[in-house]
Amino acid sequence: MGLQCIPGPFETVCHMETKDFGFFKTDVPVCSTRPGKQICTDVPEVFMAPTETTLGIPEVAMRQTKIIMGIPEFKMETQEIKFSVPDFTLRNIEVDTKKQNRSPRTLMLAHKVPLIQ
Repeated sequence: MGLQCIPGPFETVCHMETKDFGFFKTDVPVCSTRPGKQICTDVPEVFMAPTETTLGIPEVAMRQTKIIMGIPEFKMETQEIKFSVPDFTLRNIEVDTKKQNRSPRTLMLAHKVPLIQ
């Protein structure tokens, strides 16, 4: 801040003087102007000051990035499925039907079932 002074506004000053007009005397106001008191005040001074600012900005790097995703692999193959079918023998059907036509008593004896009497 610096002290600066400027001249104040003009002031009008009046006083009474006695004037002689020949046949009579009278008091007449006489006015004049004068510079006013100085006005002094502190005025801010403008100045340029170098300022250095350091910001914590992270560095940026561009690199080629490979993205590896765990996608399961699959392939198609022909599979061979084996299962065993029980063996069976085809017999003479006419002979079997004759056996079925026998009496129930004979069947029970063949299978050793006791007879109820």
